[in-house]
Amino acid sequence: MTKLHISPDLALPRDAVTQTMIVYGGKGMGKTNCATVLAEELDAAGIRYAVIDPMGVFWGLRHSKDGKGEGIQVLILGGKHGDIPIEPTGGQVCADLVSDVDANVIIDISRKPDGKMWSIGERIRFVADYCSRLYERQGERARPLMQIIDEAARFVPQQIQHGAVDVARCAGAVSVMVEEGRNVGIGVCLITQRSARMNKAVSELADCMIAFRTVGPLSIDAILDWFGEHVAKARWKELIEKLRALPRGHALIVSPGWLNFEGVARIRERNTFDSSATPKAGEERRASGKGAKPDLTPYLERMKATIEKAKADDPRELKKRIAELEKNLAAAGKFTVVHAPKGSTVDQSIVQRAANRAVAAATQPLIKMLRDAKRNAESALRELNVAVLSVQNIKDAQIPDVVPTPVDIPPKPIPAVTAAPTGRKERPEAVSAGPMPTNGDARLSKSQMELLRRLAQFRAIGKEPVLLSWLAGSLGTTVRSRGFEENTRIVKAHGLVIVEREQARLTDEGLTLIGEQTPLRGEELRSKVKEMLTSTQALYLEALCSEYPNAWNLEALANQFGTTVRARGFEENTRVLRANQLIEVQNGEAKAAQWLFA
Repeated sequence: MTKLHISPDLALPRDAVTQTMIVYGGKGMGKTNCATVLAEELDAAGIRYAVIDPMGVFWGLRHSKDGKGEGIQVLILGGKHGDIPIEPTGGQVCADLVSDVDANVIIDISRKPDGKMWSIGERIRFVADYCSRLYERQGERARPLMQIIDEAARFVPQQIQHGAVDVARCAGAVSVMVEEGRNVGIGVCLITQRSARMNKAVSELADCMIAFRTVGPLSIDAILDWFGEHVAKARWKELIEKLRALPRGHALIVSPGWLNFEGVARIRERNTFDSSATPKAGEERRASGKGAKPDLTPYLERMKATIEKAKADDPRELKKRIAELEKNLAAAGKFTVVHAPKGSTVDQSIVQRAANRAVAAATQPLIKMLRDAKRNAESALRELNVAVLSVQNIKDAQIPDVVPTPVDIPPKPIPAVTAAPTGRKERPEAVSAGPMPTNGDARLSKSQMELLRRLAQFRAIGKEPVLLSWLAGSLGTTVRSRGFEENTRIVKAHGLVIVEREQARLTDEGLTLIGEQTPLRGEELRSKVKEMLTSTQALYLEALCSEYPNAWNLEALANQFGTTVRARGFEENTRVLRANQLIEVQNGEAKAAQWLFA
C-alpha cells in the first residue's frame, strides 16, 4: 500500500485523504513547502486533492524543480498562471468542477482576470460558497478528496465581528466540512501562520498538528490550547522548548490518536518548482520551461455549462430577463396596426385592443413564472443566511455583544436635575437590568446607561478620555445627533461624566454605578477595540495589526479592500483611525499603534 512520504522520519497512510490536519508556523519556516509536498505525495498515490490558494503561490507544482521542465499535472483556476479565469461569484461553479472531474485543482483567488487583487471580502464570500457547495456535492458520490486551505485563519477566525454575516457564513461552511467531511469523503488540511486567530473549535478537531518554529506568545498559547485536548500537561514545557528552537523545514508533529506519533520530523524538500520562495532584489520567480498542463477542452466545456446554469439560477439574472420582457411587452403594446383597405367596415380600435390583449396573454405567464422563480431564489438565499448564522458548531467563535452584561453595583443616589422644558412630553424608556440611579422620579434611559457602559469599556482599554466622535461612532450615531447630545448632557448633569475639549470620561460616581471593567491586553484588547469601530474600520485595523510591527503602503492597503487611497470612504475611515491613535501614518505608509500590543 502506497504511503505519503512527507518526511524521512514519517510517512502518512493513504487514509490521510479523509483526515483533518492543521499546519502552524511563522513566515518562511516551511508551511507552504509542507503543503506542496503533501500535494506531490497525493498525486503520486493517485489521490485527488484541491487547493484554495489566496496568495497565488502553488502554481509551481506543474513545473520541475529547476523550472525548466514539467512537474505534476494540475488544473489551475484563476490567478496569473490560471488555465481558466474565475470570478469572486464563482465559488459554487468551481466546487461543481472539483466534485465532478478527476483532475487535481488549484483555485487561485489572489488575482482577478484583469490582474487586480481580490479583496478580503471577495475571498471570504468565494470560500463560503465553495465550501458549502463542495460539501453538498461530495455527498452525491463520496469520492475521497483532500481539500487544502492556505491562510485558513482568514476564513475560519476565532473572533467574528458583530454583523459580519459573510465571515460567519464562511466560518460555518468550513467548520461543517471539517467536522462532518469524513462522512462524504473530504479531508481538510488547514494552513496558517496566525495560529492565535484560528478558530479553536475547528483546530481542536484536527487529527494531526504540524507546527513549524513558532515564537510569538499568542501563537504559542494557541498551540498549547491544542495540546490541552491531545497532550498531557506534563509534556507541554518540553514540547514548547523544542518548538521555539526548530530549524527551518523541521516541524513538531503531534498525532496521538491517528498516527500515534509525537516528535520532530524534517519535512522533505519539494520536488517541484519553489514558486513560494521570497524573491530577492531584482529577481522574479518565474519558471522558464513548459509546465505540465492538462488537456483543457473538457474542463472549458464543463465550466461553460456550469456557468450558464449558475446564471440561469441567479436572481440577478432573472431580474434582467424580467426587465427585458417587460420592456418588450411595453414596446409591443405601442405597435401600429396596419389599417384595413379603404371602405372596410372593420373598427381599427377593436383590432388594436385585440392585438394588445394577445401580446399580453402570450407574455404574462412567462413573466409571472420568472417573477415567482426570482422570489423563490431570494427566499431560499435569505433562509440559508439565517440558517448558517444559527449554526452553533463554532463553539468559541461567538459574535461579541456590543452591550456587555453590567456588573451588579449597589445603587447610589444621584442628585436630581431639572431639565429645561422642551415643550413636548418625553416618553420614558424602559431601563436595562441591574441597578439604576434613582432620586425621586429621576431615572436614566437605556441609551444613557449604554453610553456609560461604553465609556467604562474605553477606560478598560486605556483610552480615557475618549474623543466624543469615537464615542458616538461606537454607539452607532454621530456626535451632532440630537439623541447623543441630549444623553451626554443628562449624564454630565448627573455628575456621571466629565466633558472637556470634545472629550469625555467617567467620574468616580459614574464608574461606581456602571462597574469597573476588566483591563484588557493582547488579542482580547484588539478585539474589543474593533468592536468599537465600524465594520470597515475594523477590517482596516485588523489588516494592519496582522502585519505589526511592519507598515503597509496605503495604496496597497486600499487595493486589498477593492478601493483607492483617494476614495472618500477610505480617506474618512483612515482619518478616524488616526484621530483615535489606533494607527500611525507616515510617508504614505500606515501601521498599527504600539499600545494595541502592550
